[in-house]
Amino acid sequence: MTTIATPTTLYDPPPSFALVSPFLYRSSVPTSSHLPYLVPLHLKTLLSLGPELPSKALQQWCELQNVRLVHLGRKRDVVGEASTWKPVQEELVKEGLQVLLSRENAPCLVVDPSGVHEVGILIGCLRKLQRWTLSAIFAEYASLAGSQSRDIEEQFIELFDTDLVVIPPLENRIDGVRDVVNDPPLLAPPQ
Repeated sequence: MTTIATPTTLYDPPPSFALVSPFLYRSSVPTSSHLPYLVPLHLKTLLSLGPELPSKALQQWCELQNVRLVHLGRKRDVVGEASTWKPVQEELVKEGLQVLLSRENAPCLVVDPSGVHEVGILIGCLRKLQRWTLSAIFAEYASLAGSQSRDIEEQFIELFDTDLVVIPPLENRIDGVRDVVNDPPLLAPPQ
């Protein structure tokens, strides 16, 4: 009779955890109970979009695991933008995309308090850079946001100007993003 070994330790993923693409993940801000789940991912970067600094426990875990902690949530407090219709500042999204696009930051986990709002906007804008259709972007956004989806966030994604983002050279960027101006053509022109 063959016995199957079962793990004695169950790992608990952070709420709203999902794979975005190879080496890119999203979730709510992990607590101490979620950290063992993250260890096998071998993260290089944790990108925090929430307004509050990550907890001391998370900061210490990042240091122990050699994970670069990038906190862009402070961008929410930019003077003069609080009265606009935008759910986040374009600068936060632009800087977040710069982190995501760089191959040196992968594997990367993107977090915000809910794992839905700022993360959903950032990933939606990444999908625009990847040339997804708006209907596909909004379907992914709605499937992960569920009852927390917001029309204003979809509107932000739709209106976000991808020309604001500086796309790294091909050898330094994640797969799935093309720089239509500087990359070589996908198909060579007929000769």
